[in-house]
Amino acid sequence: ARLQLSFEYRLFGSRDAAHLPSSWRDGLHFAYTQRMFWDLGANSMPFRNIDYQPEIIYVTPTRMLKNGMSLALQGGLRHESNGRDGDASRSINSVYVAPMAAFSLGEERRLLVAPRLTFYVGDKSDNPDIVRYRGHAGLFLQVGDDDGLRLSTNSRFNFGSGKGAINADL
Repeated sequence: ARLQLSFEYRLFGSRDAAHLPSSWRDGLHFAYTQRMFWDLGANSMPFRNIDYQPEIIYVTPTRMLKNGMSLALQGGLRHESNGRDGDASRSINSVYVAPMAAFSLGEERRLLVAPRLTFYVGDKSDNPDIVRYRGHAGLFLQVGDDDGLRLSTNSRFNFGSGKGAINADL
């Protein structure tokens, strides 16, 4: 079984700051994701792997267009680690940029489309083949209520190797 806990927090400003920023700092966010892979089939049901992903994100002010469409740009720095040291350690740092387009599907519901380019930075000795498996390209799709239930898919792919992955979350 896979369990995931995630949150994102705007460091400065308020929710309205996305549309009417008073400072560049209003776009600064901190996010954290923890993924746990739980082996429910084993006798003691151990967690096989736990990944930690702190992230600093910057989102530009949203530009509202006609017919409920909006545009923004997001960039971030993410650290992924299994939290271990020595030979068991595995970590990677990445920088990404993602233009975002949101389409209104009603008063509080919307569709968000965000292609993403990712670049791996720093020491990659723990994951020398990371680009081969993850590639540099990705696509995030989300549909749902701003303050409610949302369905999202996050994909990444390497056009050269033909490898990639798709996650869906509700």
